[in-house]
Amino acid sequence: MSLDLPKVVVITATVGTDYLRQCIESVQSQTYSNIEHIIVCDGSDYWKKTLSILETILITKKIIPMMIPWNSGANRYICHKIYASIPHLLHEPCYVSFLDEDNYYDSNHIEGMMHTLQEKKCEWTYSLRKILSKEGTYICRDMCESLGKLSPTWISSSVQPDFLIDTSCYLIPVQILRKFSECWQRPARANPEGDRYFYQFISQVFPKFECTLQYTVNYRVDGREDSVKQDFFLKGNEIMKQHYSNHSIPWNV
Repeated sequence: MSLDLPKVVVITATVGTDYLRQCIESVQSQTYSNIEHIIVCDGSDYWKKTLSILETILITKKIIPMMIPWNSGANRYICHKIYASIPHLLHEPCYVSFLDEDNYYDSNHIEGMMHTLQEKKCEWTYSLRKILSKEGTYICRDMCESLGKLSPTWISSSVQPDFLIDTSCYLIPVQILRKFSECWQRPARANPEGDRYFYQFISQVFPKFECTLQYTVNYRVDGREDSVKQDFFLKGNEIMKQHYSNHSIPWNV
């Protein structure tokens, strides 16, 4: 692929965990060529570990390491303030994806997202995700929560409708993304949560978006004490199946 294709900037916040290497390598292995990966170390205490991981990576796509002197993710803000701020520092047009350091992409992820943008002529797009254990073992497809416009989540109700796209599943033009930075100024498990708050606003203001229908994000459960467990998805998938004849979920393609 030629570098005259639209630029995609992937943003990852890190504290130098053991998952970071696989995260970075998954971006390096993308079939889409015009990608830059901004690695934001969230605090000087983690800089040395982050650099030691970067030194082991075979670099085929540009990596830009940055360091914030303090830990912006303290008090349960995790990566939210980084995701809110970094798009404002990008000075040229591009598309932006976020990738949490404990997640990783399939090699065709960005290419599939760009294909959907061009084919569907939409303003932004998103993918679906696979669910993995903390150790990286495949559990199931997420057919019940991070679905965006395809369906409310399985915990939705008529009283309180619930929609979600996981943060690592988006591809959004930077000029659109900047408009919703305030949505991320919320700690984890706020009500509503930052990712749900973000989806609520971007889907209303920019409703011309589509799903790739490809499960190209690999999402680890149980990353924090308050994270959902694998049973959440196994139960949710079964409940979703009951809503459809022959237990055939339309987005299980």
